[in-house]
Amino acid sequence: MAIKINQCSLGGYLTADAKITEGDKTRANFCVAINTWKENVTLFMNCTAWGKLADDVCPNLYKGNAVFVHGELAPNTWTAKDGTKHDGVQLNVRDITYLTSKDQAEHTADDDIPY
Repeated sequence: MAIKINQCSLGGYLTADAKITEGDKTRANFCVAINTWKENVTLFMNCTAWGKLADDVCPNLYKGNAVFVHGELAPNTWTAKDGTKHDGVQLNVRDITYLTSKDQAEHTADDDIPY
């Protein structure tokens, strides 16, 4: 019997405001930029929150906010504007911890954010 363990926790900064999509189930999409131990190397993880979590968190996810996200990795396939197909990985978020206070988030200027 194989044990299925798929848990991922990441901390970083939002690269843009979260975008909410209505449908069968509400979804909030956002990207987290993660600094690595290597100088000048940043990883970018596309994240999706679903349902009530998406409704609850989307109004509070702004570009530059620091967050800690926890969830499961999932395959992601998309077609670019030029028609080429791409495969990647996204994080299906189960929990979000805000590391930027609400006051800080409201006063952050886009010009101050390097992403």
